[in-house]
Amino acid sequence: MLPLPAPTRHGRAAVVIGLLCATLAACSSSPSDAEPDTDTQSPTGPSRPDSSVDPASVPGMGEPSSDLCEGEEFTIGLDIYSDSDSTSTANIASFERVAESMGCVDTIVLVDNADPITALQNVQSLIQQQVDAVVLGQVVAAAQPGLMDALDAAGIPAVSMYITADGATFVNPSNTDSGLLAGRTLAEAFAKTSSEQPYVISGVFPDAGAASVERMGGFVDGVQEIIGDLPADHILEIDTKADPPTANAQTKSVLARIPEGAQILFSGVNDVVTYAMLQGILESGRGDDALGIGYGADPTGIEFVCSNEQYFGSVAFFPENTFDYVIPVALAAVRGQPIPAEVKTPIDVLNRENSADLYPDDAC
Repeated sequence: MLPLPAPTRHGRAAVVIGLLCATLAACSSSPSDAEPDTDTQSPTGPSRPDSSVDPASVPGMGEPSSDLCEGEEFTIGLDIYSDSDSTSTANIASFERVAESMGCVDTIVLVDNADPITALQNVQSLIQQQVDAVVLGQVVAAAQPGLMDALDAAGIPAVSMYITADGATFVNPSNTDSGLLAGRTLAEAFAKTSSEQPYVISGVFPDAGAASVERMGGFVDGVQEIIGDLPADHILEIDTKADPPTANAQTKSVLARIPEGAQILFSGVNDVVTYAMLQGILESGRGDDALGIGYGADPTGIEFVCSNEQYFGSVAFFPENTFDYVIPVALAAVRGQPIPAEVKTPIDVLNRENSADLYPDDAC
């Protein structure tokens, strides 16, 4: 395929966002761990992420308005892993809501169905449409470098979601913080009713790279902080492939390594995977021994919490607000303004008791 020409300005800018809810990480380390990029602003091109930049210094961070456009119009493009998954649809709705409220941002949404070839084709399409910025929402870590190569060659800045991308600001709930919060919360709830040393089932997704390692590693660390050091054979890891049937089958298989009557704490990379793990536990007749926590707390996740006593809670990522943070970063990058390496969006634990406070329309 011949190289695509660099885009020209037509008074509109485009931002393409790629995310990974099922999971995906393009970098082996978090942007905050990277060396600061001293060349953060170019007189002829977009800015580059700089770990020394305070996210709060970005104009409009968390509260975007038409003032950010300064009389211009921009087109923002999003490559996302699904248009049916509950988290992805919430993100798409957030994207369109914020753009419409600003009145100066148009949106382009392309779906890759977690296929890296389609993700590359989508990014190339956005380049051909002369976008000004791209938000990467795909979920295959290995695909991220190629997408960034194409965008860098075209001179188009990127914002990444769900998984990191070298050269793009990462806007996402902190995977490490989310895992730690989940592990501590679940262990504290368990410790109120039992003094046993539980078995811990961690449903990972290796293809997500750092995202899975940080989130699920944080979960195990959080449990250990509250309960103390567990024997190595009490920490059981399964590869869910971010696929509910696989998560269900792998959970049933690993239960054979847990003695009858032993207590079980469990978590997967997101609510859908965690719920599939729960179903495997229930179908194996181990429901009385288990307590779990998920991630996302979108309407589907809230229903899991409300309908299953073994589903203690979910770390809320508030995907309906994600683009309140993404769009300000994207527009700052287009203008060559300083942008941070990472923006950690708010998180909280949703459970049956506080669901009405966090989501009144979907409360238990």
